[in-house]
Amino acid sequence: MPTGLSLWQPPWQIGPLIARPHFSASYSYVDGILQSPGEPATTTTFQFAPGVLFLLGSHWTLDYTPSFVWFSNNSFDNQVNQNLSLNGWGAYEDWVLSLALNLSTMSGPQVATATQTQETTYSTTFGAAYLLNSKVSFDLSLSQNYESAQEYQSYWQYSTMDYVNYQFWPRFQAGVGLGGGYVDVSSGSDMTFEQVQGRISWRASDKTSVTLHGGLEYRQFLTGGVSPLTSPVFGLDIQTRLSNKTTLSLGASQTTSASYFENQVNETSTVGLTLSQALAKKLSMSLGGGYSHVTYTATASDVSANSAYDYTSITLQLTYAIIKRGSISASYQFNDNVSNQPGLSFTSNQIGIQFAYSF
Repeated sequence: MPTGLSLWQPPWQIGPLIARPHFSASYSYVDGILQSPGEPATTTTFQFAPGVLFLLGSHWTLDYTPSFVWFSNNSFDNQVNQNLSLNGWGAYEDWVLSLALNLSTMSGPQVATATQTQETTYSTTFGAAYLLNSKVSFDLSLSQNYESAQEYQSYWQYSTMDYVNYQFWPRFQAGVGLGGGYVDVSSGSDMTFEQVQGRISWRASDKTSVTLHGGLEYRQFLTGGVSPLTSPVFGLDIQTRLSNKTTLSLGASQTTSASYFENQVNETSTVGLTLSQALAKKLSMSLGGGYSHVTYTATASDVSANSAYDYTSITLQLTYAIIKRGSISASYQFNDNVSNQPGLSFTSNQIGIQFAYSF
């Protein structure tokens, strides 16, 4: 057996490779979720998620976590969800290169489909950063994304977003970027799009940071006979530490993406706010709220797309560190969906407990 490897005392290490097992188990009660349009249901769920995190040096990580989900209500199918993620970076001459890959399959009740839906997603992003001098830098990225929903449309998206940045002050950087992409859908009209965006990164104080990017997107539909779509695109992230025990996070975004429904795109606006508070040495609280507005736009002249919904969620969680690497948490979540389509609106409440441990 190689030096440093013990089957009984994780984490396990062979040379620079470290394996850290982890697991979580949760039990929850939820009412009001849709088993099919217009048919809300009540169920309890038990989920067990064993996984392992591999660390190679200080730059690369690989995590694989399956999760086994059991529903007490026979209207829902028990599932084995899976998630694999790889992240890392390295330096070559004056370049810093990065790679992020994620593969996941999951099944659960979905807002957009109003039923339990099997979803599969793949994403790969390659990044490159180059520092020209003390003021000017470049950020380049290439991405490939695949999304599929059982009995609905799937699509591949290939895109790039590239920035040139200028460091005005030690705490303030601004940049301008150009991007574009191609969307290959399984049925309906394929798409191309171009974006122009500005971006700022501002360390307002030792306790507050602001990141903002925004601009316009111009999206063309290659078949279907409809005019191109011009829409805003932006993302905002604000992090502030109100005190040694309190942090506040605000996020907002506006995006356009291919839909699971044939010859349609989603225009999605979101905003979210999270307050994290340390209540005692081992006890912490998290209170968060989010709102999303989603509208559907037709990509073909013979399609009528007038669907829209507003989704609101509020989550409260208490976490207690019972041992060094283990914690137990209790949570409550309120979800409300208001749709202009019959049978798609619902209101649900979820109460749960979870135990998590990592080696």
